Amino acid sequence: MLMAIITVAFEYPAPFLKGTFMERNFAFKMVWLLMQATLAILFYQGTNAFIWSVIAAGAYARALALGEVMPEAKAQRVKGDGPRA
Repeated sequence: MLMAIITVAFEYPAPFLKGTFMERNFAFKMVWLLMQATLAILFYQGTNAFIWSVIAAGAYARALALGEVMPEAKAQRVKGDGPRA
């Protein structure tokens, strides 16, 4: 239950999570959802939570494979002064 509440905080960014690494990184979310799915399958009636967590992790894996980037992550990159000659 606690992991599900934290997942909701990631997906609909809570004010204290907005713009953080955890909120904008697809790989972190994918690993988090797989951990959530593993714990959900251990419960007697956690099958639906397991299925939806695996589906969501698969969607994040596909987004990562296609090279998608969240607009927030792009805007927060540190801009250097380019290569030096």
